[in-house]
Amino acid sequence: MSKADVRKAAAMLMDPTITKAEVARHFGVSRMTLNEALKREGYGLNPAARVEAT
Repeated sequence: MSKADVRKAAAMLMDPTITKAEVARHFGVSRMTLNEALKREGYGLNPAARVEAT
């Protein structure tokens, strides 16, 4: 996945009504590939998860 695709996927995952499987299908990749791409670009596996400040 390109950097732009990963950015778009992360944005799509911010919508609570869209599943990771649906996003992966949209881009024609497996969920595993999507997870690896998100990690590679510095996103968490769940970009919508709140990050607690320390």
